[in-house]
Amino acid sequence: MAALLLFFYSIKLKTEVNETGVYYRFFLFYTSPQKIEWTAINSAVAIKYHPLKEYGGWGIRYSFGNKKAYTISGNQGLQLELKSGRHLLIGTQHPTEITLLLQQLSVKKIIN
Repeated sequence: MAALLLFFYSIKLKTEVNETGVYYRFFLFYTSPQKIEWTAINSAVAIKYHPLKEYGGWGIRYSFGNKKAYTISGNQGLQLELKSGRHLLIGTQHPTEITLLLQQLSVKKIIN
């Protein structure tokens, strides 16, 4: 039981959004950050979602309609619509900061 609790406690999701793209790393599942460049993204928006209803909970989740989510807790996330038609939700505890950063990137014409 202690090992299971330690496993869940050690899972972390780290996200970085900058001028080159979105980087995320789901510790214990990915050894290096995954990168999505802005050229591969149609839209990005910070949203409030329903984890149980839309994805069946937290963790690495798949949903109907070519959707995937990486979440740890909460109900806030960065929703990406990729040019490939896929949707990716990355959970966040900092939706206000992401919204401001997306606005700054839009003003700089890095994203639409």
